[in-house]
Amino acid sequence: MDLYLLVETRSDRESLEVAGFLETAARLTDDGHAVELFLVQNAVLLARRGASPELEALIARAGVRVFVDGFSAAARGLPPASVLPGVETAGMDTLVDRLVADGVKPIWH
Repeated sequence: MDLYLLVETRSDRESLEVAGFLETAARLTDDGHAVELFLVQNAVLLARRGASPELEALIARAGVRVFVDGFSAAARGLPPASVLPGVETAGMDTLVDRLVADGVKPIWH
């Protein structure tokens, strides 16, 4: 089965397109695809508790795995305790490993 790896770099305060990107992840899941969402740079701010109802809804969906880049989170003062339950902290090495894996279809936003 192919995996869609969606990478978001912006917060919802930077771009109105972020909500649409999260909706793309939801639609892919609804269509039966495996989906992972990796939040880097300012997008890690979406993972704060109460910051993004859209991300919370996406996490609640079966089949969606969400990661935050630990370096980006630390650089923005986002402590692990403030991250939504179900969000995993990972490094860029994890992102690179996933990007080059067989069957992965990356979408970078």
